[in-house]
Amino acid sequence: MERELCFCIEKKELYLEQVLVDYMEIPIFFLCKNSVQYYLALCIDIDELNYIVTKASISEIYNLLHGKIPMRDVILQQEGYWDVLSGEEVSMDTVTKHLIGELNKSFLPEEGACFEILTEKMEEFVKKFDNEHDKSQKEFYEDGSLSIDVSGLNFEIGKCFDLGICLLEQQFAPEINLYEYCIPYYEEQALLKNFNNMEKWSNDVLSSIAV
Repeated sequence: MERELCFCIEKKELYLEQVLVDYMEIPIFFLCKNSVQYYLALCIDIDELNYIVTKASISEIYNLLHGKIPMRDVILQQEGYWDVLSGEEVSMDTVTKHLIGELNKSFLPEEGACFEILTEKMEEFVKKFDNEHDKSQKEFYEDGSLSIDVSGLNFEIGKCFDLGICLLEQQFAPEINLYEYCIPYYEEQALLKNFNNMEKWSNDVLSSIAV
């Protein structure tokens, strides 16, 4: 099945992953994804096809899909968002970046409103999402490391990877932003404090790669 291109943001192509809420078959709240990163898109003007788009980590998407966090909260806990005004083609969209504090909260879903699984199709998507991501999250939470398969490459990443991850990108996969992909896991585990030890761990990270 051909993937539907939704947005092009900062030279990254975002494809439709799943419509979460629609209105008269128009996607209102939906998931997009590039090669590694999930994004949430919210239509704030159906007539003008104006959207706000934010990044979201795998665990945030998991909690959203399972009704463990209100829909608006997933957006508000991000650092920033993109305002996208659709053109005749994706390449003609007008895209501007803003801090999350600049967002008009009246555009967001109601406070406390959580996503609900209402159809069999949505239930199938959530089960598929869980199956795809449960293993990597379980491995990470148990031993503090993370195994990632991206574009045919397998990366075994240790607890501290900041400098090492940049070196990995340059040496093995310059087209893949592994730092952007991994950072949500480490933020959740409060391991960012270890990033000051970058040099100490960079060699370990580099030597742990398996292609």
